[in-house]
Amino acid sequence: MGDEERKTCFELAIQNVQCGAGMGLLFGAVQESFKNPPQPRPTDKVVLNPPKSDVMAKAMSSMGRQAFMMAAVAVVYSAGECGSEYVRGKDDAVNSAVGACMAAGAAGLKTGKISHACAGCLGGAVIMSAVRLGTDINGSKSLDRARLDAKRAGKREKLEGV
Repeated sequence: MGDEERKTCFELAIQNVQCGAGMGLLFGAVQESFKNPPQPRPTDKVVLNPPKSDVMAKAMSSMGRQAFMMAAVAVVYSAGECGSEYVRGKDDAVNSAVGACMAAGAAGLKTGKISHACAGCLGGAVIMSAVRLGTDINGSKSLDRARLDAKRAGKREKLEGV
């Protein structure tokens, strides 16, 4: 990492969408592989081997739905985290908690029940806060992250002096 500049919110959002869509494709494929094959109705002709195109179309549809959902959740997380950082002017665990709360809440709203959204928000915030604090030793920032923050603070002071 060293003297590398921190990515912009847009770059992070694109990266998160790519990861979310990839995980959605993976989850969709796994989910589809565990589904039982469709059972014929008594009035249907018995087909021992359904056409592969039907099976593949259903699998691709499931994978696409999961990829879209995970990518959408990643966008909401990125927007929440970057928005919180912009408003608060700090890069800490609270931003991650806000992003996770928004993302998990949005995923919970898909069920149509507000209680699922609230539980998702609370659970997401707690988990992401723990992860973020766990990656920073005892809540302190790593040396590379501290250097980046100092560099960003120096740029802010230069801008304020102009």
